[in-house]
Amino acid sequence: MNNTGVNNSIVDAIREIIIEIPEGKIFDSHFVIDQLKKDSSDMYSEFAIRNNVAPNSGAANGLIALIIGRQTDLVKKAPNTSTGDFFGANSRGNNSECTGWLKL
Repeated sequence: MNNTGVNNSIVDAIREIIIEIPEGKIFDSHFVIDQLKKDSSDMYSEFAIRNNVAPNSGAANGLIALIIGRQTDLVKKAPNTSTGDFFGANSRGNNSECTGWLKL
């Protein structure tokens, strides 16, 4: 684990997903979470449990979103937006607001 309490393997997995997104495309955390759960579901569940939140919860997904935002060499907040400007289905299929990220 690094000094922020986040296992480096989850960060590496998130970075791999982001790297595959074409430069200049806007995406949201739900895309990354869905890919992470599809490709590394055990890691996702272990990450949630290690952080004392339920897998597939808003709290777990919020932690993933925070990790995405820290990857400043790969992403920045989508221009001319604020938190909640994007709207779509979350990982449980419920509609929700989220932040858009621009792939650098």
